[in-house]
Amino acid sequence: MALKIIKHIDKIEDVKCNKTKGFIVTIVRNSSIYIYRKLQIEKNKVQKLENEILSFEQEVYDTDILPNKVEVAILKLPERYKQVFFLKYSHGFHDDKIADMLDISPSTVRTRIKRGKEKLKIILDEMEKVHG
Repeated sequence: MALKIIKHIDKIEDVKCNKTKGFIVTIVRNSSIYIYRKLQIEKNKVQKLENEILSFEQEVYDTDILPNKVEVAILKLPERYKQVFFLKYSHGFHDDKIADMLDISPSTVRTRIKRGKEKLKIILDEMEKVHG
């Protein structure tokens, strides 16, 4: 917002006049609306992906299709790991895009993938012990 004000600084004649105040309020309001709309779009994308995850989980449990062990193990991961796995490996998003979508840092995405893989290995080992 400050950059937009700076771009138009030459148009400001008197800092204390009502016209200047209105100008600044308009810039702030329009920038806020833009940011809000952008966040809503990202929120809708994340919600859509979460619904896809839930749909996939339901499909796996409701059908006679036997998914491979890795898919079942991924479904058993905690939500935070399952989200990044789904976005990265199912949809092919890069870490930076996943970070934007989930409103976390790219390093957090990489950490969740690393920890998710560790948890996935434990789950697969447990499944192997139970099912042989």
